[in-house]
Amino acid sequence: MRILEIADLSTPRVKRYSTLVITGTDDKEAIRQMVLAATESVKGAEEYRNEAMKERWAGETAQVVWLYVAKTEEDARMDRWLCRTQWIDPNLNEHRPIEMEGHERHGDLIIRWIGELP
Repeated sequence: MRILEIADLSTPRVKRYSTLVITGTDDKEAIRQMVLAATESVKGAEEYRNEAMKERWAGETAQVVWLYVAKTEEDARMDRWLCRTQWIDPNLNEHRPIEMEGHERHGDLIIRWIGELP
């Protein structure tokens, strides 16, 4: 697994990251484990799109993490996703994003599989 990019989509009220993950595999169980690990890793990321967001959110854990998961970089460039995920901090009450529909839930993490995987 490799995290290709973390994009800061934070607002002054919610720390949010959108992340591209490359798996190198299309094995569903392996991807599931990678998604869980990547989400935990990204929660603690310190990526900021500008100084205002850095000043506001430095040292804070993300409250929302979205992952876009592809097998290869080429697949990511072509938007051929294996799955998309969403994690929302259960303590985030105000300004929550709309919860995405998914096929699996692992605690507060939702996985939406795209297409058929082995």
